[in-house]
Amino acid sequence: MRQVFIHAPGSGMGHVSRAIALGMALTDRGHQCHILASSQLARKHIPWDSIEPLNQKSVVAAHQFRGIRVDFLTAKISREALALQLRHFLHNFHYDFFIVDVFPRGILGEIPLLFRDLPSHIKTVWVQRLLSEAYLKHLEGSPLPNYDLSFLPGESAGRFNPCIAKQEIRTEPWITDCPTHSYKSRIASPKREHPNKILWVASGSTNESKNMFRLYQETQRVSQRSVTFDFTSPLTVGPQLKTWPLHSIFHQYDCIVGAPGYHLTHECMATRTPLVMIPMRRLYDDQVARCKLAMEKQSIHRRASPATIEKIIYEPIPTCNKAIKNTTPSGVHTAVRAFEMI
Repeated sequence: MRQVFIHAPGSGMGHVSRAIALGMALTDRGHQCHILASSQLARKHIPWDSIEPLNQKSVVAAHQFRGIRVDFLTAKISREALALQLRHFLHNFHYDFFIVDVFPRGILGEIPLLFRDLPSHIKTVWVQRLLSEAYLKHLEGSPLPNYDLSFLPGESAGRFNPCIAKQEIRTEPWITDCPTHSYKSRIASPKREHPNKILWVASGSTNESKNMFRLYQETQRVSQRSVTFDFTSPLTVGPQLKTWPLHSIFHQYDCIVGAPGYHLTHECMATRTPLVMIPMRRLYDDQVARCKLAMEKQSIHRRASPATIEKIIYEPIPTCNKAIKNTTPSGVHTAVRAFEMI
């Protein structure tokens, strides 16, 4: 049995959802998993079982999901305080693996401070995604940690690794999957050539979500088609569809509209759900590259802009590439096998 500690901060849903997907696969194989997170959105939207929090100043709440312990940090914490909190866990509990799903602050923030005296028996793992060229250039010349293993789930292109790892593994996306909300249910659902029910998904900052909501309202207002539009955002913007994971309701829709962030893009790719992508330019996350990659791998996905969205969403949905298999297993199983071989 392996003891695994995952550091998955971030304000959105992606880091925590990815950590839980991995944690579920680990616990199914008899390993133990502990996640340290900071997303207040995840605390609100994921159906947790509350448990007794640890007696730690920086930890404000503790929850459990299918046997995985998740401790939540205070919303505002300095990198020095965070490094001390992580150090407490790593030096006082018997972990075999320390997994870092941090991006982008931690690459130059708390992690270098922590690696100075990390216990030698702990294997280190970095979970990555496509980083923008501008941010990679910013990292050049910086003292970055070395990892024993690195994963790039779901993204098979791009210059992504500014750190050094002894072993690099690319896997399929890490998707949360269990009997009550299997991502495979969408794969088996009927497909329509012309969408008549569309889900708009807003994420990112509050301003980005508000802009997506305004676009949704305007498209709905001028639409002359008999199409049903729904809208959801983890933020308090617009109407809310309270569900997690989001892919558990994809089978109800013919098409999704949203920014090609990591999690939404890979949920759509794993479930073969057509995604109309409106890329946002970010300092760190390369959504333009992810958009291009998604369209190359699966022809059902399309790119749009606020100016072209009304036209794009009503176009016939292309047939998915013949080379795409009906079912792609979540990449977490590949990751767990890699852990077990170390």
